[in-house]
Amino acid sequence: MTDEKNNGGASVEQFGYKQELKRVLTMKDLIVYGLLFIIVTAPMGVFGEVHVLSHGMTPVVYLVGLVAMVFTALSYRQMSNRFPIAGSVYSYVQRGMNPYIGFLTGWLIMIDYILIPTLNYGFVGAWCSDLIPAIPSWGFIIVLLAINTFINYRGISLMQIINWIVFIIQIIMVVVFIFIGIKFMMSGGGYGGFTTKPL
Repeated sequence: MTDEKNNGGASVEQFGYKQELKRVLTMKDLIVYGLLFIIVTAPMGVFGEVHVLSHGMTPVVYLVGLVAMVFTALSYRQMSNRFPIAGSVYSYVQRGMNPYIGFLTGWLIMIDYILIPTLNYGFVGAWCSDLIPAIPSWGFIIVLLAINTFINYRGISLMQIINWIVFIIQIIMVVVFIFIGIKFMMSGGGYGGFTTKPL
C-alpha cells in the first residue's frame, strides 16, 4: 500500500518534499514511543498530591485528562492525514492557519521539547543522588546524557529496542503499583474496598 493510500490521498510529494527517510518503525513502535514520551509511570509520582488536591476524586481528574487527550489524539490524526509531512504542530499550524503563527508555534514546541528532557534529567539526577549520596546529581545527569547520546548516535533501530525494554519495565512497575494499592485497600486502608465515592 502506498503512502498516498495510507494518508487519504495526500503525500509528501504533494507538498514539495521527496520521501528519503527509511521508514523502519511500525505502528506499535510509534505507540510505544508516544507512551514513553508521556511517561507511563508519571501518575505514580504525583498520585498522592493529586488525591489531596482533588479531595479524593483522583479518578475524575484522570478521566477529564483522558477526554482531553482523546480529542488531542483525534486532532493529530486528522492533521497528519491532511499534512503528512515532518514538523508536527509547526507544520499543521503553518499550513492550516498562517506561516507566522506556525513559526511561533514551532519555536514554542521546540522549547517544550528542550525543557521536558531537561526537567527529567534534573529529577532523575536528584532522585539517584538521594539513593546514592556519594555521587552528585550532576554525575548521574552526565551518565544519562552519555547513554542517550550513544543510543541516538547508533540510530532508530537501537532506540526502538531500548524503547520496548523501558516500556515493559514501566508496565511492570504500574502493575506492581496497582497490586500494592489494591492490597493496601483490601487490608483496610483508604476506603477499605472498591467504591464509587471518588466519582
